[in-house]
Amino acid sequence: MGPLILIRHGQSLWNAENRFTGWVNVDLTDKGREEARKAGSILRYSGLDFAHSEVFVSPLKRAKETCAIVLEHLGLSLEPREDINFVERYYGDLTGRCKEEVVKGYGTAQVQRWRRSYREAPPKLPLNPDDPDDPRNQPPFRDSPLGNIQTSLPYTFINPIEDQWVIDGMGGIFEGVCEGSQAVSEERKKESVHGFSKG
Repeated sequence: MGPLILIRHGQSLWNAENRFTGWVNVDLTDKGREEARKAGSILRYSGLDFAHSEVFVSPLKRAKETCAIVLEHLGLSLEPREDINFVERYYGDLTGRCKEEVVKGYGTAQVQRWRRSYREAPPKLPLNPDDPDDPRNQPPFRDSPLGNIQTSLPYTFINPIEDQWVIDGMGGIFEGVCEGSQAVSEERKKESVHGFSKG
C-alpha cells in the first residue's frame, strides 16, 4: 500500500478575511501562493519519488492553483484529475459571513459541529435558480449529483491505495478522505476530525 499525501490549498482571499467560503470559487492570496511553494519545496526534499503518482485535485481554482505550483516545484508534468468529491462542504446561509460574528451568534460548539460534523449541516439557504452569484448555479456544481449536500461525507476508495496518491483539496474534505481510507488507523481518523477543516 503506497502513501497518501494530502495537501490543503494555500490561503484564499476569503481565508484572509476570515469568511466562510465553501463552494465559492475565490482566488489565492500572495501568501497562499507562497504557502503552495513552501509545500512543493517540502515534498521535493522529502525523499519520495512522485514520478508515478496519481494526483487528484478539487475543481475549485484555489486548489487547482495550489496544485499547479506544487507540481511545478516538483518538476513534474503530471496531469491532475479533477474530482468534485474533493470540494469543501457547502456552507449554506453561512457562506460569506465572518466566522467570528457567526461564533458570537451561535456559540463555538455549534459552529464546530457545522464545520466538522458528518451529520449536521450548516443552516440551509434557499436556492434561487436565477441567482448567478450562487455557486450552486455555477460549474462545477450546477449539474453535479452533489446537489445540496452540505456535510462532508466519508470518502470511500474504490480500490486500495497501491500507488502513491497526492490529493490537493479543501481542509474539510480531508476528514472524509481519512474516514474512508484503509491507510489510516482508527486512532488517526479520530484525531483528524480536530485538525483539518478551515472553511
